[in-house]
This record gives sequence, C-alpha cells and structure tokens, in this order.
Amino acid sequence: MGEGNTEKPPTFKHEDLIGLYREFNCSRMDYNTIKWRTVRFFTSLNGTTLTASIAFLVYKGTELDIYTRFLLIPLPLSVIGISYLAMRNLERESRLLWKQEASMFKIEKYLGFHDTIPQDKRLFEEDMSLVPPDNYEPSEENLPHKTLEEWLDFR
Repeated sequence: MGEGNTEKPPTFKHEDLIGLYREFNCSRMDYNTIKWRTVRFFTSLNGTTLTASIAFLVYKGTELDIYTRFLLIPLPLSVIGISYLAMRNLERESRLLWKQEASMFKIEKYLGFHDTIPQDKRLFEEDMSLVPPDNYEPSEENLPHKTLEEWLDFR
C-alpha cells in the first residue's frame, strides 16, 4: 500500500476459509497419491530394465559377441535416464504438494490455529497449539523464508 492509501487489508469469512482449506486438503491428498504412483511406476520400470539386463547376461553367459554387447549397453544406461526422469518428476510433484500445504498453513495462521491455546481449553496440559508446531515453526534447519518460492526451494 502506498502512502495516503487508506484501503484496509482484505478480510475473509470464516466459512469461506474453511471451505478453501478443505479444497486444498483434497488437492494435497491427490498430489500425494500421484507422487507415490510415480515412485511405484519408475521403481517398476527401473527394476524391469535391470532384470532384463541381468537375465540377458545370464542367458548369454560369456558368449558376448560384438552385436550382443551393443544390444546390452543401452539397458543399464537407460536405468540412468529413467532415474533422472523419475527424480525430475518427483521434484515437480513434490512442489505441487508443498504449495497446497503452504496454502493450508497460511489459512491455519490466519484463523489462529497456530496461536497458543488457553490453559483451560487444552486437552493435554503441555500441548500449546491446535496444529503441531513443527509443521510451521522455524527452526535452525528450517530458517524463516520470505516467499513461498524460497520455502519451496528449501524443501
């Protein structure tokens, strides 16, 4: 806001934020499911490629002529390529998941879920907040970040 601007920051209705929170949570669960499907897919693909390489070697034994060697070389190299693609895809899907989580953390903070619970309202005497503090509190390893992108890059 510039100087002289009397515009008030936006306020949000509690029920709208709860609805949005539910949407982010559903998306977060979907991204998590997709992420693990990706892990299983690429693990299967790598396992199949390695198994084919080993089976080929066992079948041929020591009788590796020049043509057989040229056929065999791409199999282990493809494992490297598949692993690289898997890593890139997993990073992309993780960022999508973390964006959903960050949005949920913002709503939690806006609604006061990170505030200290009054002593008479606590289920457990030393449980100070509704949301576990390690989800959102900065620590030595998780230094405070100024932007969502910085936080995503850190994760």
